[in-house]
Amino acid sequence: MDRSFVTPPDRERNAFFASLVERATDTVVTALGPDEIEALLLIGAPARGDATVAKTDDGWASLSDVDLVCLTSPTADERALSARLGPALAELNGKLAGISPGVDVGFKTHADLASPAPYISNYECLLSPLVVWGNERAIEGVAPPDIRSIPPAESLRLAHNRIVETLLARRDLEAAASERSTALRVLYRIAKLALDGATALLYLARKVPPTYAARVEAFEREMGGRRTEPALESFRPDLAAWAAFKSTADPEALRALPELSDAAPETAARRVWLRYAGYAESIWRLTLGATVDADLRGSEMSLVAAQYRRLESPAKRAGRAFRIVRGGAAPSGLFSPWRVLAGAPLASPMNLAYLTGVIIYAGHRDGAPREWIDREIRTRCPFRLPPGFGELPEERRLDVIVDRLALFHETMLLGRKAGMTT
Repeated sequence: MDRSFVTPPDRERNAFFASLVERATDTVVTALGPDEIEALLLIGAPARGDATVAKTDDGWASLSDVDLVCLTSPTADERALSARLGPALAELNGKLAGISPGVDVGFKTHADLASPAPYISNYECLLSPLVVWGNERAIEGVAPPDIRSIPPAESLRLAHNRIVETLLARRDLEAAASERSTALRVLYRIAKLALDGATALLYLARKVPPTYAARVEAFEREMGGRRTEPALESFRPDLAAWAAFKSTADPEALRALPELSDAAPETAARRVWLRYAGYAESIWRLTLGATVDADLRGSEMSLVAAQYRRLESPAKRAGRAFRIVRGGAAPSGLFSPWRVLAGAPLASPMNLAYLTGVIIYAGHRDGAPREWIDREIRTRCPFRLPPGFGELPEERRLDVIVDRLALFHETMLLGRKAGMTT
């Protein structure tokens, strides 16, 4: 790779992350052939200087994904290219296990870049894409979509994704109590929840600077004073610390957090994870409320969840349910057809999966309505559950559903190959 970029805060971290980008670039170009690609773009926080690289007992490790976009011709067969790239990418991600969460590659044409759809993902992609291979002029004149055109539902989507990702860190909490590298990965997930929760609200305000440090300052301006949301007030002072941690992966940056003021990250990771269940619920209520045009801050949890029926038309919910039941849109055995159809009046299968993740994570906060949450999971969870699920202890039931959510996230959100294991 002959393009330079900077990942804070020092040269060693930059060199390590650059080596990951180079391995990913070589894999993509070798698998597809240089004639199929005009340019490869590094996108997201790493392209803007916010990659997170940690020093562990075993050496350097990236906590950030390597997200690439493959710029192709208008006539390229994206499905065929993706099928060709898939095995090589899976092999690379296997080799990078332990030092990187993975490499993801998307495909776009010039038309996609010239008229990007009003999604947060496109806005973040085009804030500052970086050409790491190919035609350096390929992105001249490219601009993100008009931020004013991005609908509130996109903020909800961002909040959903970060809440689910943080919930999935639950599986690492036991190991995090004794392993520094695992504790750092858990804290990184919480950092993304904290910072992107604030980012979701900034998108609603149409004021989103490029870097996380600048977003924290903007959030202070937007949410400060009499406009502060009371439910977020206890978390607001944490955000600057999370932005510093996001750049350095150094737990010393988090000493302002009550859980880490005098504790090692290994012993504090679980306590931080539990406290941020309250933050996640607050962000969820605010972004869902903005999407359905309702004030949900003080509503009963059951009334908040019921708003999901307003996110999509009955026809759209039914169409998504049919595609899931018919098969091919999800890993075999992930969704239960009868559960999907039973829940369809409330939401599509994808939104039911999001709702399941949110209420499980929110259920860990103090004072959460545990009986309602348990009943809602049993009746609304769209996943196929093993025989005897209802007789399992509560913690084991949650483990099973979190494993299903992990597969949902891996395959349907990240587009990686995976299958049912239990």
